[in-house]
Amino acid sequence: MKDFSCFLNGFTLKYPQNKDFSMNYIDAHCHLLDENEIQLARTTGIENIICNATNPNDWEKVLALKNVIHAIGIHPWYVGDLNENAFQALENLLI
Repeated sequence: MKDFSCFLNGFTLKYPQNKDFSMNYIDAHCHLLDENEIQLARTTGIENIICNATNPNDWEKVLALKNVIHAIGIHPWYVGDLNENAFQALENLLI
């Protein structure tokens, strides 16, 4: 099994390339905001992706992604920067 490396969003990602391996990979926590990034991740053998949105600027971008599991919320780093309108908007998205 060889490693697949790519440079994405300022980080070097290493995934095993395992087309013949009997396991399915799930990326259970990522912050990919672009369909091209999702496709690149899938070429490494990742079957399912849980894509996290951490602030109001990310919510619509993540919700627009196809074939991923969307996780929408507010990361604690951003809580102090938001007003009540942001929390109401999040509630409206989730209901």
